[in-house]
Amino acid sequence: MLLCSDLELKPMGILEVKLVQAKALTNKDFIGKSDPFAKLYIRPLPDKTKTSKIINNDLNPIWNEHFEFVVEDASTQHLVVKVYDDEGLQASELLGCAQVKLNELEPGKVKDVWLKLVKDLEVQRDNKNRGQVHLELLYCPFGVENDLINPFSSDFSMTSLEKVLKSGANGTEINGSGNEITQKRREVIVRGVLSVTVISADDLPMVDLMGKADPFVTVTMKKSEMTNKTRVVNNCLNPVWDQTFDFVVEDGLHDMLIIEVWDHDTFGKVKNKIISAVFFKFIIHWLHDGIETTARCMPSFADTVFVFVFVFVQDYMGRCILTLTRVILEGEYKDCFQLDEAKSGRLNLQLKWTAQHVYRDS
Repeated sequence: MLLCSDLELKPMGILEVKLVQAKALTNKDFIGKSDPFAKLYIRPLPDKTKTSKIINNDLNPIWNEHFEFVVEDASTQHLVVKVYDDEGLQASELLGCAQVKLNELEPGKVKDVWLKLVKDLEVQRDNKNRGQVHLELLYCPFGVENDLINPFSSDFSMTSLEKVLKSGANGTEINGSGNEITQKRREVIVRGVLSVTVISADDLPMVDLMGKADPFVTVTMKKSEMTNKTRVVNNCLNPVWDQTFDFVVEDGLHDMLIIEVWDHDTFGKVKNKIISAVFFKFIIHWLHDGIETTARCMPSFADTVFVFVFVFVQDYMGRCILTLTRVILEGEYKDCFQLDEAKSGRLNLQLKWTAQHVYRDS
């Protein structure tokens, strides 16, 4: 007797999935943090299941990985994502799972989703916070035109998103006599200039003793690690910057934009280093002179610990992590983004993409 999942059905299209990140995952380790990885599938068969890389010691992992799946029945099938904690030689432990109905996807349009992780997909109620997983999804049915361009040409072995962006490039190689020879696989590199305008922020969390903050923003491209930062707006939880930064991006499909909000420290990084040195010097002094010295120095030691913790915990106010998929497809957009790893706060951004596609044989 054949199980339903073993039946070979006629392919209807391709689902491209970008596993972007997860946040607030459950910590299953006694020492350190969980080492998460994800498994994704439409049909739960070993050869049709995709596995991400492992991110060690991180409850907010960033994967930014692409996977492709064959869709056989978009009206009934789901994409399932399961996040695990890697346990080395032991069996991995499930942190949570989620699913997306494929009939909720608009063909040819990228959908950006945050999915709440649950313990069991069959159990409707799960009030425990197990974290969330961030996906970008693109469903491309075979033989159907869409509003962008025709992404369904089978000329090259590319991901569906790359087909959307390749816009009819010809990959047939011609020999010296003018005859066509076998087609070579070509991989598109989406190169261009990304303009990021940091407009403003709303409802930032209070971090100063007086109930305000002196916020500024850093804007970083993940692959190149190129960083720019805004000016500091003093004593304000709803700052306006309206500053624009340009980045030359070599591979837009596989890069990410990391935008962090910080509270300005009057003493800057030098203060952090000085306090670290004082703290470290005390530990060495304590190990050398023993308990009697510790008793004599306890007041100054307590003060040092307080300042040390205050400097490093209070500076960071939250972040947004964005892929470039939307701006590459739309060209330009303006939106408001909730700050992650923060009690409150929203960031207003405008992104613009000026593309220059480059092709390479592989």
